[in-house]
Amino acid sequence: MSSEEWTAGWSVIDNAKYQSLGDDERNRLLIFMASHSLSTLVDYEIPKRVANDSVSACVRYMEDRSVDARSISIYLNHTDPNFDLSAQYSFVGDDIAAYDALDIVCFATGAVARTAYLHQRLSSPPEPVILATPNVTVEALEKFRRMLRMGIVSAD
Repeated sequence: MSSEEWTAGWSVIDNAKYQSLGDDERNRLLIFMASHSLSTLVDYEIPKRVANDSVSACVRYMEDRSVDARSISIYLNHTDPNFDLSAQYSFVGDDIAAYDALDIVCFATGAVARTAYLHQRLSSPPEPVILATPNVTVEALEKFRRMLRMGIVSAD
C-alpha cells in the first residue's frame, strides 16, 4: 500500500486489513490518526505538548530511523509525569474525545517504539511497547472512526 493509498483510503481499512499491513504501513496509519487527533487536546496544555512531542518522535523515526527506540518509548514510561503519556489522562477528566486521542497517541507511540526496538535489536522494551501488537493497536481505528462520525476530528 502506497502512502497515498493509506492517507486517502485509510477509512476503508477494516480490522483484518489493518492487521495484514506491514509494520511501517500500520505505523504510518497510527501516526496519521494520532496527528489528526491532537486537535482534541487543544484545551489541555501539558497533555497536548506531551502527545505532540511523542507523535513528533514517531514521525522522526519513520522518516529516517535515526531516533533511538528508547527516545520514543520514554513517553510511555517516563518517570516525570509531565512527560509521561499515561499521566496525561488525569488532566482530561471525563473528556472522552481527549481520552480517545491520548489512547490513539499511546497506540501509535507503542507501535512505532516496538518497530524501533526490533529494528535496532534492543532488548528489554517497557511493557507498553511489548503490548503494542497489531491485535491491540487496531483499537485506534474504531476510536478514530468514532471521533470522525461525531465530527470531533477531520481526516483532511
